[in-house]
Amino acid sequence: MQLYKNFNFPLNVYAHILSKDYGAFDYLHYGLFEPGDDDDVIKAQQRASELLFSRLPPCPCRILEVGIGLGSTLSTLVKSGYDVTGITPDADQINYAKSVHGADLPVFQQRLEDFSDARKFDLMLFQESAQYIHTTDLFNKALELLADDGQIIIMDEVTLRPSPAEPGLPARDTYLSMAEALGFELIEQLDLSSQMAPTNVYLVDAVTRYREDLIHDLDLSAEEIDGLMSAAQLQQAKYDDGRYGYCFLCFKKKHLSQ
Repeated sequence: MQLYKNFNFPLNVYAHILSKDYGAFDYLHYGLFEPGDDDDVIKAQQRASELLFSRLPPCPCRILEVGIGLGSTLSTLVKSGYDVTGITPDADQINYAKSVHGADLPVFQQRLEDFSDARKFDLMLFQESAQYIHTTDLFNKALELLADDGQIIIMDEVTLRPSPAEPGLPARDTYLSMAEALGFELIEQLDLSSQMAPTNVYLVDAVTRYREDLIHDLDLSAEEIDGLMSAAQLQQAKYDDGRYGYCFLCFKKKHLSQ
């Protein structure tokens, strides 16, 4: 059995449809699409990873990757010479990553909220993991774990038009205001919403195409798949009307003397 089938729902669904459409896959994150090239999710995912890597500080650099997905980014960081540690609360993702990238992959089963380290990091990396962590906890842990001038990179979905009646993703403006209040400087901000949005179209289409296979192969109920389909359609609608978006944010921790 493919180990990704043990992933939490709906990550197991995303992994399974990628497996059925492409055979091999390295990531579970959104893709970065270009005009006229909106039908190859694997290529779009690679493009997103290339954007991320183009923004990393040069070695030597000590990195904490919060949330490892399939472990591909963590493995690439190690091979590129970075001093990197990965953390995730998901034991199944660790098992999968080590089965693919080797048992010595430097990843630990830990929540960011509970993580500590005597040595300071130069960069904390959140690729589609920041949305699962309370914004206050994220920046307070960054204050604790980062060296002076250390950086935070967040590449994730955000709410662009927050509404108290519709809680959901963290708001982009909350990241910006919290960072400023706690002594972080915004280095770069990119709105990637339009380039990322075709991933939602792909998910809706693929779940529709593979509905019966997903129920059978992943031992899911029809209600679970129908609920996922409704959520994916709502997500797509929120992107279409500008409520949700996808952004790249880079912050730098200021010197204590500043």
